[in-house]
Amino acid sequence: MNYDTLVDLIVKEVYKKLQETNNVNENKKTAVVFGGSDSTRYERVLGNEYDVVNYENNLEKCDVIIIEKLCLKGLGNLAALTGVSKSEAFIIKMLMEGKKVYVLEDGLEYRKYKSTSPKALYNRYIDFEKELIKYGIDIISSPCAISSNSVSNVISPNNVVTIKEEVEVENNSTFEIRNKKLITESDLRKPYMNGMKAVIIDKKSIITPLANDFVRIHHLKVKRV
Repeated sequence: MNYDTLVDLIVKEVYKKLQETNNVNENKKTAVVFGGSDSTRYERVLGNEYDVVNYENNLEKCDVIIIEKLCLKGLGNLAALTGVSKSEAFIIKMLMEGKKVYVLEDGLEYRKYKSTSPKALYNRYIDFEKELIKYGIDIISSPCAISSNSVSNVISPNNVVTIKEEVEVENNSTFEIRNKKLITESDLRKPYMNGMKAVIIDKKSIITPLANDFVRIHHLKVKRV
């Protein structure tokens, strides 16, 4: 093989690799992080599926929003759909476009004041959080819950610490989800909004992390039969 032929083969191989890289990047979705954190924290978990970037004012669209920290004012504004700041308006717009929005549970500022806040005021912020859930926003305990490839997306029934064996609630507050192998958050949200306080599921049903977070946050009782 002469020198020119070798160079030509190398150039073609490099070009092929560049094309493959470009195709992968084009297929990746964009995840935008709010809260001022270094986006590399999320790249380790989501990097194979998303291009992870921090929010900037000139950003016009994305596929997923991750809200790392949500202050008292921000929670109230989003619940009321006022969108006072440009970032809040962006979040509301993405919700309207059907994009997925996640809020990290430990980033909800109001929860820090549970022991000091007047009960009525604290309950008001609980209502704000419920409004976000009604809008389709998911409250999650870890970014791992976002990744479709993460093993932690599906957990064993034995790991669901919020499950209780007895359901001591009125019959009209109990909802049954039977013959379903995988219980998701969406399976629970609508019944909860209609007054569900307890759910009965099959013994072998698997609860996703988002559904487990929903159970824990809203103090639902789960019984396996």
